[in-house]
Amino acid sequence: MGKAGPKPYTWPQVLVSIDARTQVGQSDQCWPWLGGKTTAGYATINARAFADQPLLVHRIVLERKLGRRLVKGEEAMHTCDNPPCLNPGHLRVGSHADNMRDAKAKGRLKIGGRTSATWTKDKPYNRHAVQA
Repeated sequence: MGKAGPKPYTWPQVLVSIDARTQVGQSDQCWPWLGGKTTAGYATINARAFADQPLLVHRIVLERKLGRRLVKGEEAMHTCDNPPCLNPGHLRVGSHADNMRDAKAKGRLKIGGRTSATWTKDKPYNRHAVQA
C-alpha cells in the first residue's frame, strides 16, 4: 500500500489559505496573490477535496463576493486586467464572449496566436498550465 498524501483542505481552510496569501491594500488598488500562479499569472491553489487540479483563486474570491458558485458559462473577469489581482472590487461575472470582447477592446487579444485567454472548456478551474 502506498504512502498516504496530505489531508485535503476543508472549504474554510481554503478560504483562510487564500486570505493569508493575498496582499490586501486599499479598496481601489490591486491585491496581488503571493502563492502559486499559472503561466499566464493567474492565482492558483491546490484543494484536493474540491478538484483534482489546482483551482483558479479569482473565481473563488468572486464566488465568495457573490455568495454563490459561478454557473456553467460564467467567468470571473478582471476589470483591472491584472491576472494575480484578488481584489473583489476588481472582479465581475461575465461570459466567455464578454471576456473576449473586453480583451479585444483593450488590445489584449492576439488574433492568430496563443494568448492568456486560450483554454479548454473541459477544465473549468485550470485553464492554463500551472507554473512549477
